[in-house]
Amino acid sequence: METGQTVLLLNLQNLYESLYDALNQYYVTLGGQKYVDLGLGTHRVKCRVHKNFRLIVIEEQEVVYEQFPIPLINRMEKHYLDINTVLRNEQKNIARQLKEWVENFVSLWIQHPMKKQYDPSDVFIGYHEDTCSSVILQVTENQGADTDSQTILDKAKHVLLNCATPDSVVRLDKARLPDEEREHFIKEYVKEEMHSSLGDYIVYHTQQLEQSHFFFTEVTTFSRLLTAVDIQQLQKVTNLDIRLLSLQQFDTEHSFLKIIREFLGSTPVDKVLIIQTDYDKDSYRGNILSSAKYSCINEINKWATTDNTKTFVYFVTKLLRIEGGTSYVGFQGGSWGSVHIDDLRRSTEFVSDVHSLKKQCISDLFEEPPEGNSTKTFFPKEYILDTTDLIRSCVQAAVSMLRDAGESGELCTNRVDNLLTLLDGSQTQGYKISYLLKLEGYEATIPYPKSWVLSEASNINALQEGGTFLNTLWRKIQAVVTPLLANLISVIDRDCNLDLLLNECDDIRNLWLKIFASKDMLHVPYGKLENFFIQHYTLISPGHFQELFINTPLGSYISKNVNKKMKKDLFKRYLKDFVSMSVDVASDEKLQVSLLCQALASCVDEVKKRQKDDDELSLPHIHIAYHVYKSRLQNLSRMISLRPDILSPLQRNQQISCCQEMVLDVHAAKACLEYLEPSTLDTEALYQHWLKQVKRLKPSLELICSQHNTRQYGGRCKEILHDVSNGWKRIYTLALFVEHMLLGFQNDESHLRALILTHIQTLSKVRTFSVLGIFQRKRAKSMFGLECAVCLMEPQDPVGLPCHHIYCLTCIMKSLDTGKTSCPKCRQELPNNFQPRVSEDIRVSIKKNAEFRQRCKGFFIDLLSTVCFKDNTPPARGVIKHLLSLYFFLTNNKSSLKPEHEHIHTKDLSPFDESPDKNPVVRSVILKLLLKFSFDAVQEYLQQHLSSVEDSRFLDEEDKAELYAMYINCLENEDGGQMDQYLVYGEEYKVVRDAVAEAVVNGNVEQIEEVLEKCNVPPRNRTVFILLALFREVTTRYRSANTGLHPTPEQCQAFEELIQGSRFLHQQEVRDFGSNLVNNRLGKLAVHHGNTIVDNTVIELTIHLAAALLTGTHDLVMPLKQLGLSPQNMQVNTKSNNLSEKLFNLILDQTKPGHILGDPELRNNPDALDTKNMSLTPFTLVRMVTHLAMLLGASEKSHQIIQPTVEDASSFLALHIKKDLDQLSKALGRGFDDTVTTVHLVLRSLQELVQAINSGIDPNLTTKASRNKWETTVAEDIMTPQLKDLDQLLQKAKGFIRTDSRLSSNFIMRVTYGDDCSFLTSLAQGSQVHSSAVWSYRERLSLLSLTHIVEQHDQKEELPLLWRFLQKEGEIRQIKHLPNILILLKRLVREFQNTSDQAVGSIGEFIDKQKALFNTQNLRIPEVFCSKDLDLDSDLQYLLPRRQGPGLCATGLVSHLVTLHNEMVNAADNHTKEESSYRVSVAELTEEHVICYDMEKDLLPLVLSNCQYSLERGHETISQFDLPRIQQQILTRFLQGKPHITRTGIPTLVNTQDRDYDTIFKAVKGKVPQVALSSLTRNALSRGLDSYSEVCEALKILELLMGFLSMTGGDPMMSLVTYLQDILKMADQINHHILQVLHRCHLRHCVSLWQLLSSLKSENLLRLKREPFMGYPDEYHMLLTEEDKIELKTFVTKANVDQWLLEMHEFLLLRLGRPQATADYNPSWRLRIIFISILNSECVPSWRLAVVITLCVHFSKNLNSYIIYHTV
Repeated sequence: METGQTVLLLNLQNLYESLYDALNQYYVTLGGQKYVDLGLGTHRVKCRVHKNFRLIVIEEQEVVYEQFPIPLINRMEKHYLDINTVLRNEQKNIARQLKEWVENFVSLWIQHPMKKQYDPSDVFIGYHEDTCSSVILQVTENQGADTDSQTILDKAKHVLLNCATPDSVVRLDKARLPDEEREHFIKEYVKEEMHSSLGDYIVYHTQQLEQSHFFFTEVTTFSRLLTAVDIQQLQKVTNLDIRLLSLQQFDTEHSFLKIIREFLGSTPVDKVLIIQTDYDKDSYRGNILSSAKYSCINEINKWATTDNTKTFVYFVTKLLRIEGGTSYVGFQGGSWGSVHIDDLRRSTEFVSDVHSLKKQCISDLFEEPPEGNSTKTFFPKEYILDTTDLIRSCVQAAVSMLRDAGESGELCTNRVDNLLTLLDGSQTQGYKISYLLKLEGYEATIPYPKSWVLSEASNINALQEGGTFLNTLWRKIQAVVTPLLANLISVIDRDCNLDLLLNECDDIRNLWLKIFASKDMLHVPYGKLENFFIQHYTLISPGHFQELFINTPLGSYISKNVNKKMKKDLFKRYLKDFVSMSVDVASDEKLQVSLLCQALASCVDEVKKRQKDDDELSLPHIHIAYHVYKSRLQNLSRMISLRPDILSPLQRNQQISCCQEMVLDVHAAKACLEYLEPSTLDTEALYQHWLKQVKRLKPSLELICSQHNTRQYGGRCKEILHDVSNGWKRIYTLALFVEHMLLGFQNDESHLRALILTHIQTLSKVRTFSVLGIFQRKRAKSMFGLECAVCLMEPQDPVGLPCHHIYCLTCIMKSLDTGKTSCPKCRQELPNNFQPRVSEDIRVSIKKNAEFRQRCKGFFIDLLSTVCFKDNTPPARGVIKHLLSLYFFLTNNKSSLKPEHEHIHTKDLSPFDESPDKNPVVRSVILKLLLKFSFDAVQEYLQQHLSSVEDSRFLDEEDKAELYAMYINCLENEDGGQMDQYLVYGEEYKVVRDAVAEAVVNGNVEQIEEVLEKCNVPPRNRTVFILLALFREVTTRYRSANTGLHPTPEQCQAFEELIQGSRFLHQQEVRDFGSNLVNNRLGKLAVHHGNTIVDNTVIELTIHLAAALLTGTHDLVMPLKQLGLSPQNMQVNTKSNNLSEKLFNLILDQTKPGHILGDPELRNNPDALDTKNMSLTPFTLVRMVTHLAMLLGASEKSHQIIQPTVEDASSFLALHIKKDLDQLSKALGRGFDDTVTTVHLVLRSLQELVQAINSGIDPNLTTKASRNKWETTVAEDIMTPQLKDLDQLLQKAKGFIRTDSRLSSNFIMRVTYGDDCSFLTSLAQGSQVHSSAVWSYRERLSLLSLTHIVEQHDQKEELPLLWRFLQKEGEIRQIKHLPNILILLKRLVREFQNTSDQAVGSIGEFIDKQKALFNTQNLRIPEVFCSKDLDLDSDLQYLLPRRQGPGLCATGLVSHLVTLHNEMVNAADNHTKEESSYRVSVAELTEEHVICYDMEKDLLPLVLSNCQYSLERGHETISQFDLPRIQQQILTRFLQGKPHITRTGIPTLVNTQDRDYDTIFKAVKGKVPQVALSSLTRNALSRGLDSYSEVCEALKILELLMGFLSMTGGDPMMSLVTYLQDILKMADQINHHILQVLHRCHLRHCVSLWQLLSSLKSENLLRLKREPFMGYPDEYHMLLTEEDKIELKTFVTKANVDQWLLEMHEFLLLRLGRPQATADYNPSWRLRIIFISILNSECVPSWRLAVVITLCVHFSKNLNSYIIYHTV
């Protein structure tokens, strides 16, 4: 400074503060001399400044901009220099050419599908802006002055090529370079494999002839740095003295240089010094790296050497692979050479250069060797990798992907041992497994299969996870091979077949190898072959059949290479394996399999015997026999499973073992019947248990008994079947009798219980009908003969005489009034003072008798539906005759009041010889069953029966009418008549209508106004009357095809004058509507000829609504008014059949103009309706009224109100309204006319509403809440009251219709509506045809109508079980399909679980391919999934059970049916105060376990048997249901005895790529108790795994281990590495460094270790400038506010948050990445709420609980802020 020299400062940022005044030129002048203050520690001194003094600071531009204070930058004179400034012009031209070459090198052709923009720093490691200039300068310095520019350029290109990444060289094939140049550079790069490893490069480098003693090279790498072990390997490869140093081991420059000097002074031989370090973006670390390079080269250059030894210095820097390149600056120039070695170690996987893979498919690596080649020469073309080692490395991962039924952990580990043992054997075996992989199938599904190397070279994510390019390729091959290997293992090791290779004889082993080593055998579609054999077995001769089998590869091998003894052994083995795979075995496995094998062998013998096949046994015989006898074999297995105690008797039965006929199933059925013989049933517990056993065996025994006429049974079977069939009928009838007659008796009925128990034995010996008659008579006798001896009817107001005979009060009084003083029956004299009094005791006895008779009736109907009409087939001829004969019964009256004669009466088709019963319920049931299931079979008997009725001289005409009514009601069809439904308004409307009709005739419209004046109704009602009358009398005339009947212009003009002048049509919109009615200007509602009755009905309803809306002012009417009259103002989303739209609205209220309706055809299933927690009938009415209003709005408005748009909104809405009418009819259980009348009554109630105060209804329904409120209010306040009084309202309305003068001229309509009148004058006045009972429409029984009845009588709380059942019956009836659905899902999982192929195609295409395997006809596929119907054209993915995506449809269906079943079982338990006795898992489920019934055969007859009809002449039929009894029978028949079903074993396809970590963690914790890692261990692990690729590899290993651990369990204290080495045999496949790092962990640390590794992975992703939570909803990516940041930092500094951060990270990964995460975890929720919910829903370990509590106490900020702030 004082001498005036120039000072250069470089990398001295620490001194700049002391030189602050000097740098700012802050000088002080004293005596003409400048001085400046310099800071020396705590002292400051003044130094003189010479006038020639210059201070130059050299720094990187980036450092200046980022670290220098602004005042300092401003004071300094700034110059930007780069190396390009020191180049000559010709050098600059070469540099520009080099830059162009670099751009072409890194750029790909646009048309290439994998095109991606790469930066030069991605390709040439260390590339920066000065690179090209620096390289040109370095090359020029080493060349002579006369070197031409092209040579310099070529050498510069090679310098850059040395630093290119191997993936970029692979991408050269698509680079913008000439073909020849590309090929040249590729060859140069792979020359002598100099880039394969650091050892290869050193060998290459040391062989170059260069005149120098010292060589300096900077080496960059993406691999892990070297270790001492690696140096030993390098020394062997290079034969050089190698010293390894690490910059991290030195604290000072002095110690660093000291070691270098010691190295240089060692033995005078060629030696290598390797200095390695990790590169960090931190400038301090970067300066250390630069300083170390400078110090190293400076120290070595000082060293003088006189010998010819050479010293090679390699400065190895490990970099992160970051997209866009790192800040690392390479190409230092001068003495430093540069090279990039992707992996410092030579690959152990790839033997030769991987560039030869570029034009090969992965399948080419597994090519089949030439014929007769058994050595390693089988490797294709060039030996690139050892496929056996590759497969060995995939074994564990492949096995972990397999999901075997009933899998145990031992099976998994044994499978690994077996595979590794086999792969360690001869190369032949390894080869056989390798080329069996079906890689061609995988490659057929991907584009450009030969471009897989290029694809990986262009996949930055894969490159970062793999670390090095070779490792990335290896991982890719593993990823492809692993699922294919899993698929192969699932085939070859099904049922542990791999054990055959290890433990069996040579013949078996050779056959096994032949089967799986021969492509011909593997390609034989055995299912098709089986079908061929089955189809042609009966058509060809046995010898030809044997020839067919021998011509197959398998048959040919067996015939040529297997001796006769071994053939028998193979047959037995195959038979046993076939039974094990085809038939479920649930009891004593060995004994059951043995019996089933015996059964199948007898099936084979029987098949051969029937076909007269004398050929030796062969494998196809087993398939044919199983196909023929499949149902019998499965039924046998089911019986054994249900009754394991029959195994021993069956095994001891000598007749079975020596019989060549299949008789085992029949003998098993006989044994089951013997066990079912009731010894005693004197307690409720005993007969409950006995009934349960009968019901469990019912399906199996019925299957046996229903097939006795088929060819499946031989002579021996038929001998036994007769007894079995009779025995089962007897047992089942007895069970029905016990169920109906014993269950539910009170304690005071002990004498009746004794009577029932006495007749149980009798029931098994005589006909059921006879027993019931005897039983009833004895019961009646015990009740003193409960019938009046005078009228022969059940006594009304019963009076008991001293002789114990019973009479009606009126009957005995009539007798006494005639002077009789004795009993009319026994003639016993009555006491003188006898006064008839009604006996309450007798009344109670009569009531009990009626109840008992009802029980008998229920039993009889049950017997008819389940025995007589079993399998929907008519009973035998004799049974039909007997049943029809029961329509009559004969009474012999010997009373004194009537002469002695016989009376023939119709009866209720019951076997009880009692008084005539007007209740026709049983007759209805039997006739409906006969006509439904066997009309053709019984029509002859019905004709004979009707003829005998007609010819009978004894039948009363009333009884004939009743009988005919029964026939008509059983055959009736609907007939929707046309009448004036507006008569629901009564006589006042009728007067107005008649006045309008008269005005149409005479033209006098003034009389209409006069009539309106006289009406005693409010003015708005008169407005409605005139509007409806105009439509009825004027508008409807346009229906006529004859235009002459249409209103004339004069008539229209007259009515126009009335409309404009009437004071009852004062509003303009009302007058306009009236004018439109007169002129039929109604838009889409206009009346035309050709409209159907239903079309006209829809129009009438809409006109009625329009009149009500025009006059209505109530708040509840206003939304409808807006919708119908001003639809453009409405913002409503009404009911939707679109499931996806419903789900979407659950998350967010998306109210917008328009109305989302689904396709009307989607509403065919009313059971799938979403009634929004409303009862079905009110909900249907609300929806219908809404649709009517929408139709009104769409009829004239031009805008589109339906979303999505439909072509014709009016027709679309009309279809919906017709669906509404149909569903309402079913819900009400009424005919079409009654249903329409009901809707008119509802519309009338809308018009009559009185305005309430502050109803709070939003007229525009702008929000979802307002819509729901309006719908609920309308349902509760309007619809429900109308429905409660519906019967009375309908009777009143139909009374008005019946008395209408116009209707009275129509005999049919009058009779239909209840008037008895003469219909045909040719018949007698009293003819039964004239009875209204014949022609009146009877309510159609349906469960919807029964639901309406329960609701109407407000019995929901009184009968909770029945109400729940009826509410969900449409879904409950589907539970019976659950076993079949599970069978399908199991087979789908078995088909697709262990295959790598993505399932493609439709459901129909898949079924067509699988018809040989199973039948899906009984499977009910869910009708709606999201917005599309599932049909045979739907994607197969919807049926493949998964835990996410379309596969949720299948798993969700199973889960829903299981939940529904358990809900009903729980409801039954709560009702009976008992708990279900047992539980079964989904995996064990059979049809006996689930709620199962048939609607037509089981449920409806049950309801009918508890229904009472009353018929009165001149009135409608009225039915009453015994609802408590119905509830009890549903409980006992369908619900009791059913188990709870657990969800364990739901078939699910599991992807290792999409692991369900929650399930894995739960399984691991259940088998191995978990604890958290200590903080010291966490820190050590974090330091040990210092690269992204290492973390990914460790995480991959851990996830594989946890997959096994979840199945095998293990010792919590076992070292994790020990488990990997000893159990999984993976030590050779895992990097030694990773094993060392993981050595600190035990199995009890697995979950905590996963948390740590996954968080380290996310942390490394941030370093690589990648987002760990890419793809998560945007709602979670909101930034924290400054206040949030401060609070978070405070929390982090004050609390121990390490474990909390891991917990939080796990939550983010596993919960927020799920589909619909925002619905489960609202982004605006506070974290405290989230974790409290987790605590409430999970069993949280104590160490995790402490973390969560800490979180809840200290921090509760929004969840959506955390993910972004994780970078803080």
